[in-house]
Amino acid sequence: MGRRRRSRRHRKMGQDESHVNSKPPVALEDRSLSAVASFILQGKAKQIVVLTGAGISTSAGIPDFRSPKTGLYANLARLNLPYPEAVFDIQFFRKNPRPFYVLAKELYPGNFHPTLSHAFISLLAKKGILHKLFTQNIDCLERQAGVPPERIVEAHGSFATQRCIECKKPYPGDMMKTHVEEAKVPKCVVPECSGLVKPDIVFFGEALPVDFGRNSDAMLAADLVIVMGTSLTVYPFAALPDMCRPQAPRLLFNLERVGTLGGRPDDVLELGPCDMGVKKLAEQLGWLDELNELWRDIVGDKEVARQRLRHETPTADLEMMDEEIVESLLESVEGLSLKDYSAGKKQDYAKAKAPQNPSDSGSQAEPSSIVLPKAIINHLENHLQGKLTSGPKSKNASSAGKAEYTNPDDNQSAGKKPEKGEPSTENTSVEEVKEEKESKHSNTDVSRPLSSSVPVGAGNTEEKL
Repeated sequence: MGRRRRSRRHRKMGQDESHVNSKPPVALEDRSLSAVASFILQGKAKQIVVLTGAGISTSAGIPDFRSPKTGLYANLARLNLPYPEAVFDIQFFRKNPRPFYVLAKELYPGNFHPTLSHAFISLLAKKGILHKLFTQNIDCLERQAGVPPERIVEAHGSFATQRCIECKKPYPGDMMKTHVEEAKVPKCVVPECSGLVKPDIVFFGEALPVDFGRNSDAMLAADLVIVMGTSLTVYPFAALPDMCRPQAPRLLFNLERVGTLGGRPDDVLELGPCDMGVKKLAEQLGWLDELNELWRDIVGDKEVARQRLRHETPTADLEMMDEEIVESLLESVEGLSLKDYSAGKKQDYAKAKAPQNPSDSGSQAEPSSIVLPKAIINHLENHLQGKLTSGPKSKNASSAGKAEYTNPDDNQSAGKKPEKGEPSTENTSVEEVKEEKESKHSNTDVSRPLSSSVPVGAGNTEEKL
């Protein structure tokens, strides 16, 4: 009896092989990502429905407003909210709309960029096999990624449009943007109304958009359902995966198993960061180069590198990394030469950058530069092989390898920036930079995080996007 009880518990928690795993898949060859790829390549997935949540936007750096580690939370706390979610409560908004507009300034479209997951959904649309995208997100990143608006169902609304909460008159987007940037509360343009204006985001106490109910039947037409980055705890959105036909495969990209996913013979679970799962599927489909090219077209090389860096950096380092440092690092990477990197040409970089003797120069040595965490150095080194051209980019050549960042906690002396006439570091490889950094800071803990306030991303993983 006890043995049977343990078996049930294990099946419920997903720690043991579930009873459906003993049943052969109906639509797929097996319960694997490669089987899903084959299903798509064979033309059996012509009407894919994608369901997304906040997990597809974490690589973009969108902060969790409830996390005490973000400046956003601190700003809201100073406004004396009764509880963090009150900022999305319609009754609270009517009494005090200002906290919401503090939040809106941080989350407004334009502050963040689409992730690889957003680009993948856009690629499905370009290939004509995306039937509908149901999203819980309000960040409009799907639109920014190029997903056609008519394919998007924003279950909880978005910042795309706004209106008066009293007379329902739409409010001009340019005026809304100005008010949000200044963290000011907009009022209705109708003189006799002057009601509060709010983006068309669903607040607690409000009904879901009519568009959501109107499009829910799209689940019945789905021949493949992809669920990405959602806990499936908020209804009625959480009920959508169960509305598809039993013979339609369901694929989950998420950190953990959610809802009923994994309970059908044709369910496939790819647990981990969404971008990693998307990358694996794109590889199986033979679409990875096309996907990466589309992503770069959408956000640019620098943002691609920034998100990859955020994804690979350990959380402790990432929380402390300064955005200005990241940008300067990426500019330095762009200035390096692949030709010299590949040929392994060795310049006496340490000598060129060696600090002058204070007694010779008559000046005091500069404070020590911050040592980069190993994860960042490794990322920059790997990033070179896919990003650099055969020669240095003139735009960034002058700044390559010259950025210095001081740390008041260090008492070591550091090298000065190259003076005029000193050897250039434009064509210095990252390996040389790494060696030089290590030699200069042999007594410094290289794992110490940089001081910064970059939002936490997808966490640490060894696999590259």
